[in-house]
Amino acid sequence: MQNKGAIKFFAIAFALVCGFQLSFTFFTKNVESRAKKYATNSTAQNMAKSLARRDQLKETFIYDS
Repeated sequence: MQNKGAIKFFAIAFALVCGFQLSFTFFTKNVESRAKKYATNSTAQNMAKSLARRDQLKETFIYDS
């Protein structure tokens, strides 16, 4: 029972480190959802078609960029 303070310290430090690592998951999910919205946006598809001028390979490249 003499190391009660050390155990609490390491438990709190471990919880903080885990929370910090999990925060990246939340930010990544936000960025991925915005990218998915953009990728399925009809404006982006139409822009890629107009810039490619009926070249399917170029259209795919522009749309993916």
